[in-house]
Amino acid sequence: MWTGHFRANMWFSLLGSIVLIGGFAFTVRSGLEAVAWCWVIVYPLVSLPSLILAGRILAMKVREFFAVLLPAVVACAAMSIVVVLVRREFSGGMSDLPALAVEAVSGATTYVLVLAILYRRRVLKILRTVFLRQA
Repeated sequence: MWTGHFRANMWFSLLGSIVLIGGFAFTVRSGLEAVAWCWVIVYPLVSLPSLILAGRILAMKVREFFAVLLPAVVACAAMSIVVVLVRREFSGGMSDLPALAVEAVSGATTYVLVLAILYRRRVLKILRTVFLRQA
């Protein structure tokens, strides 16, 4: 939050660190899957205050926020489906490393293709902003 709200950012980061580390310490006894679920459940909750403040600073409505996330959500959903299908149909008989490589390449390719096909104008606008920016 490079908007001059450094103190708030510090407190939000501290809160997130304390809560997540506490959650990890509590769930580590139950295994890696429990730690992963802790991250999935707790991280969005501790990120919420920071997102609310950023939304207020930017005067961004909740609907606008989710509209911005839609391309990533659609691409992630497509990628997940493809990876699960590839794992089930193709990489079942492979050893771990080649299976991981096939799944990663198929997932990444799907993500890029979905963005390029469904959200081409947005992607091009972002690329122009990033790479053609005047110094």
